[in-house]
Amino acid sequence: MTKQSTLKDTINKKVEELKGTMGLYEQTLKLIEKYPDLHEKTDRWNKRRLCSKKVNGVVNKCFIKHSCGCCADSPLEVWPYIIEGNILVFSDPCGILIGEANACGSGEIPNEGWQEDLREESISEEVINQVQKYLDENPPQPYDDEDDDW
Repeated sequence: MTKQSTLKDTINKKVEELKGTMGLYEQTLKLIEKYPDLHEKTDRWNKRRLCSKKVNGVVNKCFIKHSCGCCADSPLEVWPYIIEGNILVFSDPCGILIGEANACGSGEIPNEGWQEDLREESISEEVINQVQKYLDENPPQPYDDEDDDW
């Protein structure tokens, strides 16, 4: 392979990357028209997400995760979203506190009234049901020190 053909391959690869980026920008511009309140939110790890209050009632998917990994009682959040094309559009607010990790064992400790908190934000019942299923599958369990072989 000559140096010129290698350079052409590199340029063609960059052109394809730019086409993908331009397609993403065009999709985002269409989303701005559909959701005029669309805005970008950056989390503490500099991950950027698109958010809109207009999707709160129609979100049908969610991430359920702890806001950090270092604390034994780390806050548990739900991040509701929909997929538009291949772009995730999150609710506003996007990360909603629903509980915390069980610091004295395993599982999750839900906040009292977490369902009402989500309903106050007009989050869909579909997402509320997904959160309930997750909490049902991850009940708080006390640490059993009889299993220790010290």
